[in-house]
Amino acid sequence: MIRFPFQSRIRSISRSESARSIASSLIVGLFITLGQIALVVVVINEQSMAESWSDGLVQWDSRWYHQIAERGYVKLEKMDEESLGSFRFPPGFPLLSRFISKLTGLNLHVSLIVTAQLCCWGFWIYFLLLLREARASCNVQVFAVGLIALHPVSFFLIAAYSESLFLFSLFGFIYWVERPGPSALIPAAIHGFLMTATRFVGITLIVYPLIRALVRRNWGRNQAGSSAAVSYGSALLVGMFSAAGLASYLAYCQWEFGNWNLFSISHRVSCGIDPYPLALLDPRVFYDAVSTWNEVLLDPVALNALCAGYCFLLSIGLVLAEIAAGKKARLPGLGWRIGIYVCAMFLFALPYTSHGRVQLLSFSRFSLPVIALLTLAGAHLAAESGIEKRWRWLAWILGTLLLLSAVANGLMTTRFTSGAWVA
Repeated sequence: MIRFPFQSRIRSISRSESARSIASSLIVGLFITLGQIALVVVVINEQSMAESWSDGLVQWDSRWYHQIAERGYVKLEKMDEESLGSFRFPPGFPLLSRFISKLTGLNLHVSLIVTAQLCCWGFWIYFLLLLREARASCNVQVFAVGLIALHPVSFFLIAAYSESLFLFSLFGFIYWVERPGPSALIPAAIHGFLMTATRFVGITLIVYPLIRALVRRNWGRNQAGSSAAVSYGSALLVGMFSAAGLASYLAYCQWEFGNWNLFSISHRVSCGIDPYPLALLDPRVFYDAVSTWNEVLLDPVALNALCAGYCFLLSIGLVLAEIAAGKKARLPGLGWRIGIYVCAMFLFALPYTSHGRVQLLSFSRFSLPVIALLTLAGAHLAAESGIEKRWRWLAWILGTLLLLSAVANGLMTTRFTSGAWVA
């Protein structure tokens, strides 16, 4: 019997244990999501709970998602911000919101929020499942969840933005790529399709199945009965179907408006975004953003730079931890983490270079999936190497980081829900 070619069970688990893991992830993920919603409701204490929930979470870019869900992409009258604005946003999130609106009878305003929060729940389910399959301890899981749930702009996961759908589809993509059996091909491809239809950067992540196939055949033991043609062919099929999400949007723009590149043009016209390939090598990019920090307790522009620095330092820390752990014992799990690191690298580099000339505009929001992937990789490394048992001081560092992040989260949540710009 031919097994799924890029199967990579992080560990072997029984069916009963798997069922318990799924059930507990469903419940815990729901409580985390409800906790995030409760925080927003508490922060906005001037209105009723329903008004706090519905009004505070629909801000700024949410109006573009509402317009796309309601009217689609409007025919261009002229090449200005108002005409081009909606083209900055791929159709995944607004179309899913429209579907849920039609399905439930909810108005689009409420449907946008409900869609985001359902996807947030889905993201937490996949994240917790991957943590548990990595045999991460309870302490590691708590810290891992905290690093994401208390991220300074984690409220975007429950606001009427596409962040939660992107994270849901990304982690679902990773989860199903790792499942055994040919039946996992379909859900992996569906999640990949959603991923690229939701965020442009998702197109770079379709390499994950191919990386896994390459690593498996050249790093560890290859699966019995899996030829190179089957391994790479299946990975390419999933990647190609995933790419169709973005490709269908570009094809629609070409067919309907005569220009497939409206996505890039709209960013340049609306936000002044002009890609800067050398941004990663230019310290002025970071300095220009962080230098805006003045009398404001936490300036959103400076926060973009701080989140970029946070991603960079976390990456360096993981590299050093991999080296230190690798000196003590061979770590077969590194083969799995390589794919995660590559995806995190793409998610960091593309927004950083594309927004390098505009003070890293919105990078605090773009850092969410980077932090989520690096956190998952770190938890997997901790479980495999036993670092948490030897490096007790790491808990104090993470605890301090969580406290500072929670303070920033409260400030940014208050700012966003009051209608001020954050990211």
